[in-house]
Amino acid sequence: MVRKTPPAWNWTGNEEHQHEIKGQEDLDIVAIYKILGLGDGSQFVGNDDPIFAISSALHDYHLNAHPTHVPSFSGRLALVREIHKRAKALLDGIESIGEDSWDDFENSLTSALGQKPSWNGFDEKDREENGGYISREIQMFRDFTSGGVQEFARLTDIVVNEFPNSPDAPKKGRPEKIALQELIRELAWIYERYTDQDAYEGFASVRAEPKSSGSSKPNYEYDSAFFRLVLEIIRKFDREAAPTNNALGWQVRQALTTPSPNPMPMTVTYEPDDEDEDFDEDVDNRN
Repeated sequence: MVRKTPPAWNWTGNEEHQHEIKGQEDLDIVAIYKILGLGDGSQFVGNDDPIFAISSALHDYHLNAHPTHVPSFSGRLALVREIHKRAKALLDGIESIGEDSWDDFENSLTSALGQKPSWNGFDEKDREENGGYISREIQMFRDFTSGGVQEFARLTDIVVNEFPNSPDAPKKGRPEKIALQELIRELAWIYERYTDQDAYEGFASVRAEPKSSGSSKPNYEYDSAFFRLVLEIIRKFDREAAPTNNALGWQVRQALTTPSPNPMPMTVTYEPDDEDEDFDEDVDNRN
């Protein structure tokens, strides 16, 4: 039997992130410095340390890859469908109420609120006695039940049909690991900054030693300096994200050969020379 996803009730967007990645280990800082060719890393202080940048990237990855503070898309869809279901049920109920039964609602409202009876619009004597008086609450009730419920049900019908087309709706087929690929792109930026080498340089699937002596089938694994950096970090931080060499290699290839769906804005800083006195004016007069 298929398990139904419960609706995402009471989601405010301020929920805490409490997910703990299974099997997580501390990063091997010495190994990372070695892969980057930075010796023991003692030359770095504060924010200039690549470990600081890597830790920041991993923090963002943790939030994006395991968003326990955000309900699943299926939970949000279930909520939309539940509200639509209840709106339709309310509409069906209201449309089944007999004409004389509305007095039960209005009489109970006026009695509970300590108000005098409102004119119901059908009895001329009642109109004369009450001067056409209709309380604000009764008028609101009449407006809602005479057309408001119908309109609300119509609008929820539109929502429940359109919501599956949301930009963050799961795509059909093999799900992409967007968060992992974004992390790999961030690590590529860090790698290139500290090594002055292209992260994609040398990346390839190469023939490796067979995993068992009885197997004659050639074994291919990905390798490169940057790949070893990613492998070192992922297998410590979140091994299940890409548990094998080939699984991680495929994610690295995707990350480095396809554009990011969430490109970061680029900031360019120009520092003029002392004799470049007219720099600001030249910039202002461009275009």
